[in-house]
Amino acid sequence: MTARYTAIPEQSFNTALVLGMALDNNQPRPFYLARLERAKNILQRNTNMKIMILGGKTGQSTLTEAEAGRDYLLSQDVPESNIVLEDVSRHTLENLKQAKNILSEQELQDTALISQRYHLYRAHTLANGFKIPHTLCPADDIFRLNFLNSIRLLKEAFYTHWYWIGKIFSILINNQHMLNRIR
Repeated sequence: MTARYTAIPEQSFNTALVLGMALDNNQPRPFYLARLERAKNILQRNTNMKIMILGGKTGQSTLTEAEAGRDYLLSQDVPESNIVLEDVSRHTLENLKQAKNILSEQELQDTALISQRYHLYRAHTLANGFKIPHTLCPADDIFRLNFLNSIRLLKEAFYTHWYWIGKIFSILINNQHMLNRIR
């Protein structure tokens, strides 16, 4: 439902969180470029907005996902003063945990959470777990249900299920170390 029916928000935001994505030879992949483009489009409506690009080094890349995203936005004439980097996280959970820390330090609110439609529900669930107030903002205009997207949705459902099982288990056994990782 989230993948298909989430509308592209029209309002302005103070911050756009762009979830990272693994690079291909130090270059953003098409899905990652779509996320960056959505943030750039929102920035055109509100030139004071900060674009927080999330993602550290993954795979064989020598650049962080955040650095590659910054480089792309700079090549698209986005002012560097509008860009904030979070370049230590390696996956969505870490992306959002680090974003929470930066958001609380900078007192930024009215946040757009940008990712592909198939990834939005898990990102939303994790952001809620970290108590990050946000509005979902799909990078893609529409969701096409095809074989590949069905596989992506199943993968996201698995990760979301795993998150909830881990959270409930941590609460039941009162494991503060595990709970601190997810809140």
